[in-house]
Amino acid sequence: MKSEDLEYILPLGVIAVLLMGLLLYLVFKYKKELKLKEETIKGLRHIGAQNEARQEKKFQDSENKIIELTHSVRRLENNINEGTKNQVVVKIEAQQNRRARELRRTGLEEVSK
Repeated sequence: MKSEDLEYILPLGVIAVLLMGLLLYLVFKYKKELKLKEETIKGLRHIGAQNEARQEKKFQDSENKIIELTHSVRRLENNINEGTKNQVVVKIEAQQNRRARELRRTGLEEVSK
């Protein structure tokens, strides 16, 4: 080899070593960043799962509350219907009592009693 070739090979070798070192540095730097991002993604997925579970629980609580209120409304409607029936019976009895009083007052009392 010529001395002129050595003059070019040595700087090229140094540049090649520096480029390899730079590439190794970048590879390790990006691996580290990638690892941090993966940990961040895992954390966000965990938080997302917690939020989804909380949302599902709220939804189930709301459904249970709606079912409970529906049963309460039906029970109250039944009570209203029963109360209405009782009121009708009371009104019928009141009308029968008034009729009986009027019949007694006029002297046309019912004989069947």
